[in-house]
Amino acid sequence: MWIPPNLSIFGTQIPTIMKSLILTFFLSLSLHLGVHAQYMEMEDPEKQHAVRKVEQYSKLKRTGFTMLGGGVLASLIGAGLIASSDWEKDPYTGQYYTDSSNAGYGIIAIVYAGIPLIAGGTTLAIIGNYKEKSYMRKLDNLSASYFNKQGAHGMRLTYAF
Repeated sequence: MWIPPNLSIFGTQIPTIMKSLILTFFLSLSLHLGVHAQYMEMEDPEKQHAVRKVEQYSKLKRTGFTMLGGGVLASLIGAGLIASSDWEKDPYTGQYYTDSSNAGYGIIAIVYAGIPLIAGGTTLAIIGNYKEKSYMRKLDNLSASYFNKQGAHGMRLTYAF
């Protein structure tokens, strides 16, 4: 490697060892940038699609579990309102009745909030979980399967490099 003998900065002479260190630093910096650009990994469009779908269905699953929790909470509050009402028994028919508005609010909480949120949340959580796992399997390189074909059966293990 050739180093100019009269290299100076601001009029002062730089020793040869410093010249070597400075040039080595710039050389290593330029090599690092070149290597980094040369080995950048190309993104696979199918992999990007699968990653987006995993994120989408993960959000769907979280939304379903949130709705499920809200529905359970609304149902418990409604049941608590119904239970805390003043109930009286009709001596002629044997049925219980109440004049409390808390019972009405409790029924509204259960019928119009709790049950629909539980049903919708369960559906979203199941679909989100199933689809998320489906796309996660596509991202995995390792797959195992069982086959039963024309009387022959066995297991297949595949690893994609």
